[in-house]
Amino acid sequence: MKGNQQKLHDELGNFFTQVIAVKTEESGCGYWNIEENAKGRRDRREVWTSGDLAWLPQLKDWAGLQSVIAVRRTSLKGTKETVETRFFISSLPPEAEHQGKIIRGHWGIENSLHWQLDVTFREDLSRVRKDNGAENLSVLRRSTLNILKNDKASKKSLKRRRLQASWDVNYLTQLMLDVN
Repeated sequence: MKGNQQKLHDELGNFFTQVIAVKTEESGCGYWNIEENAKGRRDRREVWTSGDLAWLPQLKDWAGLQSVIAVRRTSLKGTKETVETRFFISSLPPEAEHQGKIIRGHWGIENSLHWQLDVTFREDLSRVRKDNGAENLSVLRRSTLNILKNDKASKKSLKRRRLQASWDVNYLTQLMLDVN
């Protein structure tokens, strides 16, 4: 849930604040947690899920809604601890471990894709804002990224492959025809 669904976000925040405040077995919610070490920090992810949605005023607005989810990530790097809680809605049954793994996997893909788009195409610096321009360029960037990734024979970075395609019409043709 993001700011564009503020009322729903607030409802989930109120609900899960109460859930987190009590013992897991008393909350009536599914619970799962995992601890990981990565990039010099220790992360603990806790997932709470509920399929009891009768309390949710927006339930009728979301066809197929089966569960609500809270994911709290506590990150410790050196002596600095940060805590972030995010809320989700899902058409899946409320299975905390399953949904926690799906959410974690989604963010890995999402972060990898956006990082590639920013490094290879400097997408974050784009000033295109008018009409559908930003969306159209985004589609072209993603398509181009997929084409560049299809060149399995090249050991060059995606940024270098893009540069080579702009200089070398034979390489560009090879990419477009997917001939390796």
